[in-house]
Amino acid sequence: KDLYKEITSVFPAEFVHLGGDEVHYPCWKSNQNITNWMLAHNMSGDYDKLENYYETKLLNIVNSLNKNYIVWEEVFYHHIDITPQTIVHAWKPNWEKIFQDAP
Repeated sequence: KDLYKEITSVFPAEFVHLGGDEVHYPCWKSNQNITNWMLAHNMSGDYDKLENYYETKLLNIVNSLNKNYIVWEEVFYHHIDITPQTIVHAWKPNWEKIFQDAP
């Protein structure tokens, strides 16, 4: 949270781009610290759940700082709970079809 406090004080824009694309699960799988943390938090082997946990925690931190956020479209695809003010940064060719039924 301290990192994002500093970022938002240096860059006082309304939005913070948080990324969220191209999460490489084999990298997480190769890290024993992550594996141990997942086991301790009942997520053993469920990397989708880990990604959701991480992204949700990050979004909550930014919300607590009264900022809005921008995320890559993968966050939307993975059904992570985002606020209506979220800007979803689409970059894949079929984005219009995917977003046509968005709430």
